[in-house]
Amino acid sequence: MLEQFLSLVDSTKGVTFLILFIVDLLAGVVVSFKEGTFAFNKLANFLNTDVLFYLAGYYMIGVLVLAEPAWEPVLLASFVLIVTSLGASIGLKLKKLGLPIPDQVTKILGS
Repeated sequence: MLEQFLSLVDSTKGVTFLILFIVDLLAGVVVSFKEGTFAFNKLANFLNTDVLFYLAGYYMIGVLVLAEPAWEPVLLASFVLIVTSLGASIGLKLKKLGLPIPDQVTKILGS
């Protein structure tokens, strides 16, 4: 069972999370420097809120799937929602950096 759980962590989805979290973090740092609002304590808040919240939920569902494989669609749906949320966050930050994203798209993304 431990090997199955570790396969959840060390998988394409796990690497996707890692890449998206790093890009989101770096984009946020660049935006905060540009706006003059950078503070180290906000880095810890990012890890404490976004990263832990998303990963804890995903891996708790993963443990549930190991016990009851019928929950696999819920795990897939949670992956899609997390990736979508991170993608939207990155998109909004890129707009703040000057990437020409239409206002209609940013309304859909959440800002």
